Amino acid sequence: MSDIGIPDIWHFIYKSRSTSQLTSPDYSPPYTLVEEQSRLFAVYQWVHNRMHSPARTLKILFHVGKYESVLGWVCIYVIYTMNHKYMQVCYQL
Repeated sequence: MSDIGIPDIWHFIYKSRSTSQLTSPDYSPPYTLVEEQSRLFAVYQWVHNRMHSPARTLKILFHVGKYESVLGWVCIYVIYTMNHKYMQVCYQL
């Protein structure tokens, strides 16, 4: 993740609207163990389900969890350290 130049981002998933393909980086700390990767996947599932709920579709979602903060924004989901502020991440993206 250090390659992207935003050190507080721990992981992300991006979905291209034109091709419907997903891209994400390799797992790095703090997601090196299988249990942590499973928990991360569950977080992504929760964000996706919440944003695409038939009852109320969202364009943006910000959630502070027990282990990390999550920003869901139309076609990108970003997981980052708890120490980062929401607007700082938005400006860096």
